[in-house]
Amino acid sequence: LPSSMRFNQGCNSWCQIKYLVRALFVDSGSGGSVLSQRQLIVVSSPMPPDPVPFTVEPVTSQVKNVMGISKGSISFGVHVKDTRVGRGEDLEFKIACRNDTTVGIEQIQVKVKEVCECKTKISNDSAETTLVAIPNVKVQGGLDKKKKKDVEESKKAGTNRQQDNFLDLFSEITSNENIASLKIPEIVRDSYKGQLIHIRHVMIVKIKTGRGKDDPKVEIPLHIGSPAVETVRMPSVRLPPPIPTPSLGDDEVAHDMALSDEWAGAEKSVKVHAIRTSFRMGGSTTVLTNEETDVPILPLPVLPPPLEITLDHLFSEMVASVDDYDIVSSKIQDPDWKQLFMSLDPDGFGGIICHVNKEVDQPRIGSLIAPVINNGNFTCAHCKAALKSTNEWNRIAMVQHLLPFCVDLENGESSIRLELTDWENVVLDDDFKRAKSGTLSQL
Repeated sequence: LPSSMRFNQGCNSWCQIKYLVRALFVDSGSGGSVLSQRQLIVVSSPMPPDPVPFTVEPVTSQVKNVMGISKGSISFGVHVKDTRVGRGEDLEFKIACRNDTTVGIEQIQVKVKEVCECKTKISNDSAETTLVAIPNVKVQGGLDKKKKKDVEESKKAGTNRQQDNFLDLFSEITSNENIASLKIPEIVRDSYKGQLIHIRHVMIVKIKTGRGKDDPKVEIPLHIGSPAVETVRMPSVRLPPPIPTPSLGDDEVAHDMALSDEWAGAEKSVKVHAIRTSFRMGGSTTVLTNEETDVPILPLPVLPPPLEITLDHLFSEMVASVDDYDIVSSKIQDPDWKQLFMSLDPDGFGGIICHVNKEVDQPRIGSLIAPVINNGNFTCAHCKAALKSTNEWNRIAMVQHLLPFCVDLENGESSIRLELTDWENVVLDDDFKRAKSGTLSQL
């Protein structure tokens, strides 16, 4: 479940995720009832401990003077150790830069921004907030301006120069140099994507040259939530004292309740006595106003028959779900549904990846399904289909997760590489080599 949250936009516009616990106590003799209600503050479950790194494809920007004459180009790349970061944790990153201009670099700015979007029947509201910023990240090498002669030579080198920059920048951001970090605030909304509310976080790295609009920048999506299990600090919550329950037979349930003042809304002590089989839980969704408390208890609807085991029904569940990983994981454990995953063709596998709501979970869902397909005979065609369905910033991680499962990598490597950009091929080159030698571990 997403954490409780509220987002205010102006004086009259707001949206929230709010949880309420309601108890209706009915006197079986008089028919009188007491409704007690309390707000429940929910904190999302800890995020998975496995990291989701991201290496940004270097950005190259032409820098011009006021007359529009080119002064050369600046290229820089960024590597984030883990884009899935917990509240109060450090976000570690590396920056590498190449300044092929006659203009000096003044600053490298880094900030984390929160964007809240809320949809209503009459409008779509949004607001941006800077959570934390570093005005000037210190980077060793690559910042000094060049002589005009050197800039002209770089221009003539063209594509070859760009390929050299890729290799140089990748070497730097995978080294132990230029490591920096910033701390995510303890109090911050969770990243969340729902039908009405969308909370997203992004890391922005910008090179400041003093040339304004020509300053290059990159944006890196982040997923912020409760820290992973190894580092989570569980908050202490004070609850009301428990209500004593007398001993009864197997057929009956009763509660002797002396409701304390801590249970807001309760006005008197009552005794509820009912046959266990008469209890009904569930019902249709009820739309509540902010102050509404008199809500009827709805009977449990007739449960629909189990869903037919098809990809379309799986996609429908994923569209409406909060956590697609849990859905896929549970269905793989079901012998009937497992048959569907075992028989997935490349298009079906790509379709599942495309329907994952949390983009950050695409690679780990891919590696969850891959060993099941064709009894472990996962192919490069499946990997290629997943690559086409993966969000742009997750493509490298997706290939890294799936390469260890490809049984035909010796012959199918080229089909995957053709789908990759020049930068992605540079980053993944070592992964392909290790996968073919059997030394690339499963993530």
